[in-house]
Amino acid sequence: AAYHEALVHPSMITHPDPKRVAIIGGGEGATLREVLKHKSVEEVVMVEIDEELVELCKTFLPEWSDCSDVEGRDAKSCFDDSRAKVVFIDAFQWFIDTFGDGAKAEKFDVIIMDALDPDKMISIVGSLYKNDQFMDSLFNGLSKEGVVSSSTTLRPYIGTKTRSELLYYVSCLHSSSSSLAREILNTILRRIQARIKIQYT
Repeated sequence: AAYHEALVHPSMITHPDPKRVAIIGGGEGATLREVLKHKSVEEVVMVEIDEELVELCKTFLPEWSDCSDVEGRDAKSCFDDSRAKVVFIDAFQWFIDTFGDGAKAEKFDVIIMDALDPDKMISIVGSLYKNDQFMDSLFNGLSKEGVVSSSTTLRPYIGTKTRSELLYYVSCLHSSSSSLAREILNTILRRIQARIKIQYT
């Protein structure tokens, strides 16, 4: 689908050689399918909280995770490809636990957030996107040239930006975003300032 292509491919081609990719959410498998189309990919870790959703999609929407036309695949279903690892756990907590302060876990070249939209699902996930620990864990989870891509209304901000470009995009969006997005951007801005040590006024 065009949505998954737009979510995945800009970030994948922005990174010079994406080998290790994380997907937050993406239970239907279509984001995984698009990532596996990139020959450089050696491992994709899909962190999805809802195992039942994945099983339902495998049964009733198998074409969404069909890798039969993907060059280099070793299974018909993308979920069964040897490069894919699916972890059924809360992705937000997994990132905090894996990439929290002092964590030395192997980093990702690309992190793709195919999760609920904080502007539309405020009661469920709105506060998570403003969580300093979670936002830190995303930055900590990126390799040096790492890229984050998001399916949220923050897409123009997170989009296909490297860490050094984030500050500029935060400042450009700050005046035109929704109130929740502005709160989230302020949280992220504080984290960016601490990381790249640039003054922002």
